[in-house]
Amino acid sequence: MEWDEYGLPVWFSVWFRQDIVAAGRLPLFAFLVGLLAAFVGIRVSVRLIRAGARWWPGNVRLGGLHVHHAVFGLVAMVAAGIAGLAVPDGMPGWRAAPALLFGVGTGLVLDEFALILHLEDVYWTERGRTSVDAVFAAVALSGMVLIGLRPLGLHGSARGGPGLVSGVTVSLVLAVVTLVKGKIWTGLVGIFCPPLLVAGALRLSRPQAPWARWRYGARHPYKQHRAQLRELRLRVPVIAAKVRVQEALAGRHDLPDPRAGEAPGLRQGAVADLRLGAATAPGPGAAVDPRLGAATAPGPGAAVDPRLGAATAPGPGAATDPRLGAATDPKPGTATDPKPGAATDPRPGAAPAGSGHVRSAAFGFTSRTGFSPSSRFAPTSDRASPPVT
Repeated sequence: MEWDEYGLPVWFSVWFRQDIVAAGRLPLFAFLVGLLAAFVGIRVSVRLIRAGARWWPGNVRLGGLHVHHAVFGLVAMVAAGIAGLAVPDGMPGWRAAPALLFGVGTGLVLDEFALILHLEDVYWTERGRTSVDAVFAAVALSGMVLIGLRPLGLHGSARGGPGLVSGVTVSLVLAVVTLVKGKIWTGLVGIFCPPLLVAGALRLSRPQAPWARWRYGARHPYKQHRAQLRELRLRVPVIAAKVRVQEALAGRHDLPDPRAGEAPGLRQGAVADLRLGAATAPGPGAAVDPRLGAATAPGPGAAVDPRLGAATAPGPGAATDPRLGAATDPKPGTATDPKPGAATDPRPGAAPAGSGHVRSAAFGFTSRTGFSPSSRFAPTSDRASPPVT
């Protein structure tokens, strides 16, 4: 590898002169460098503080007040903005200095984005991961602009026209639909690569996104179920990999939520699927599907299907089929409430035979024994419970 007079690789020097300086992107490059430097530096600092390193200065305090580093970031952004407005347009080299300071301030502010969003000190809790996501998004968008990508197909053309206006309008609509479906990264990257917007807008929504709440659920339960299965199969592994990268760079967000009695990142009483990050707030005694995070609020003594999380509210003395989770209210003399000398089914919780009905725990309606929309996940049985209304 060849090196130039500054000790840099020749290929980097050529790329920097041609694609950065000559293209007028030096201020943007300085901004990105400042953003990355500030984020890495402050994360090293807070991890040393959390580890209790005695040689490290620690937090900044004025009397008894802890001054968060977002305050210094805001001051740096204001100073950089004023300096950038004061520098003449024909001096890109001088404009790079305020851009560098602005990037440093942006990194400090975005590192505490979760605190600003929630107005609570959630830095090391599960909700604090939002700050790392915000920094990743800012770095990704700045990097794509730096390498020459233009949003919404605007490739530096000064000519307008109906074609350009219609193309930008369609791209914006697709981007909004994609974001409403909960596909944040697809929407952000799709701004620079419009085919991703088409795929994101046409495919299923994420199960907890606003689009799913508006258009799936009770109106289209099959789509909701498909979205949940796709979330488990495709997105959960991606989230797990992202969390590992975040923890390697930014530390573990494992402290409890500052609100008393809460799990990290959830409202009081909420139940979460730790793989999906979806939270629900069921009532007392509610049951939760450990795979999908769906919660129900059954009555006292309700039984739960451990695979689908569906709950029913049977009467007193009801029994549960451990395979389907269906509950029955047996008559005297049945297998679950026998009279003296009555025969019983040796299987625990067996329900009376002969009903010929199976309740679909996934979709909430009853069908004759045989195929039901949830039969792929809950096999039917001639000993299943009668329908529960």
